[in-house]
Amino acid sequence: MAALLIDDFNTAMTRTTLGVHTEQTRYQSVNPQMARMIRFAVTDDPHNQQGSVEVRNGLLIVSAGYDSMDGLTLQYGGGIDQQNGQLALKPLHLDFTKFKNLLISFNGSTQNLNINVVIFSNSGRTSWSDNTESVVCKTEGNRNPKQLVVPTASFVDNLATHTSYKASDIHVIHIGIQNLGFIGGHDYAITKIELL
Repeated sequence: MAALLIDDFNTAMTRTTLGVHTEQTRYQSVNPQMARMIRFAVTDDPHNQQGSVEVRNGLLIVSAGYDSMDGLTLQYGGGIDQQNGQLALKPLHLDFTKFKNLLISFNGSTQNLNINVVIFSNSGRTSWSDNTESVVCKTEGNRNPKQLVVPTASFVDNLATHTSYKASDIHVIHIGIQNLGFIGGHDYAITKIELL
């Protein structure tokens, strides 16, 4: 099966800069079939540093100041739908059984990252977490591209515990990214998310 592009960060360009202990959620249409939800949060720090998230020129760039801790959530659905005056993601209806891997490509990262991927189908969900794979996301200040490969079998293997979960009908892909550095002050950029 051909690769399925989830996001290449060339559309729905945006920039958000947040002060301490604030968060913001934005819904954006990536294409007519796909929508992106970005939730970005910055915690308190003693130096009042800011954090920013920006989508432009094929990059999703996250930057946080010294002693600033942030969290990024990306969520994908099938399009933006107007419901009761609120924007909401529609189900993707993706068949994960047709793909081997979910690939998250990084342009670089100045510190280790904790990446959690959760997929939802109907009322069921299953998750995959990368709490220790520092070689994938750590670039130690250089710009070497890295790829995080998440086997779709990691999700499918967990189906026995989720009776309503259906790998052939994925509704939502939820990706959470947090900095693992103890003093903050980091930057990273994602170039692409795709199913292969």
